[in-house]
Amino acid sequence: FDIWKQTLPGSYPIEMTHSLEWTPKGFGITNDGKSMFIAADFQGNELMQIWTLPITGGLPERVTHTDDKRFMATTNGLLDDGHLIITTDSLGSTMDVAILDLQSGSLEPLTASDTNYMGIELSPDKQNLLILEMLSNTDNNLYLLNIESRKLKLLTPPDGEIQYYGQGW
Repeated sequence: FDIWKQTLPGSYPIEMTHSLEWTPKGFGITNDGKSMFIAADFQGNELMQIWTLPITGGLPERVTHTDDKRFMATTNGLLDDGHLIITTDSLGSTMDVAILDLQSGSLEPLTASDTNYMGIELSPDKQNLLILEMLSNTDNNLYLLNIESRKLKLLTPPDGEIQYYGQGW
């Protein structure tokens, strides 16, 4: 699997990625429109790493370098400063939400716990993040996280085993 672009109807497609080892699982365009970020795994291991690639083409640059973690981009997760909100997974033990600097690869945690938090979607004003807490396959909660204050607000009552789904704004 690779990513291709086609600028105009009837024009020839241009292959943006070509790898026999890394498979793109998702991508997005940076706020300045000059590059894209790609989540790709190595030979199907599902441990996605984040890469950047200039829109004009060239070689992708790997941003994350932790092969025993999975990095998943959050829907609409680009902040105004170009940082990306991601969910990290330590081989299934816990999941947390963090801000990834696409230039340096540094991570700033937004949640840190012994549970599983997953970033669902950033609000249109980029002030709040909808977060899913996965307690089991049949039980979860939804939270609202204020990006600036880092305060979590429970949106769903913990009333037995109930599955809640964040559907965006």
